[in-house]
Amino acid sequence: YSYDLGAWHVVVLNSNLDTSRGSAQETWLRADLAANPAACTLAYWHHPRFSSGGSHGNFAGAAAAWQALYAAGADVVLGGHEHHYERFAPQDPSGKADPAFGLRQFVVGTGGKGHYGFAAAKANSEARNADAFGVLRLTLRPGGYDWAFVPVAGQSFADRGTGACHGAPATARGALATALTLEWDPGTTGLVASGSKVAGLSLAGILLATMLGRSVRRQRTPRPTIIKAPTAK
Repeated sequence: YSYDLGAWHVVVLNSNLDTSRGSAQETWLRADLAANPAACTLAYWHHPRFSSGGSHGNFAGAAAAWQALYAAGADVVLGGHEHHYERFAPQDPSGKADPAFGLRQFVVGTGGKGHYGFAAAKANSEARNADAFGVLRLTLRPGGYDWAFVPVAGQSFADRGTGACHGAPATARGALATALTLEWDPGTTGLVASGSKVAGLSLAGILLATMLGRSVRRQRTPRPTIIKAPTAK
């Protein structure tokens, strides 16, 4: 399910169920992200996609979900499962650092049960702790977020910082540009968009609407789609 929290769109997945490409849950995720093009998006599920944990490590089952979130320009992912705290720098779906468009992941399994140790630190792991109990406090504000690990009384580990929201990666915008032809039509006072991605599923049309800040009327047949220009007042 998903919900809006202030300026943020929040997505919740069940990683105990199938989230692979084409699964019911992954299909729902892509549709939800397309229908809710928020400036800031956060997602959470139990098994972390990336982890330096010695008990479980990376969870490949979340790869398709990470890909969908990345393509939509999501910003933050929360996970648990490993009983410790770990923060990663923003990463792309392959686990490479991507400060411009990557998702920042927090693994927070510090609620009270015994800790799990770490194996070798994974690439882009920026903070780790396996002996403090506590919670992660997130402040979600328009255009960005702040984080702070708050330990229980008597413990001193701390991790805090701030991050900014971002849009979808440039590769998605480039794919859109090659899929559509845009022409100004004075007769309709709008842009005429034609191309293989306009009719039918029309993911490109959804992305185009997001970029231009306008709605796109999808057609059942491959006819031009008119994106109306604002009427002068």
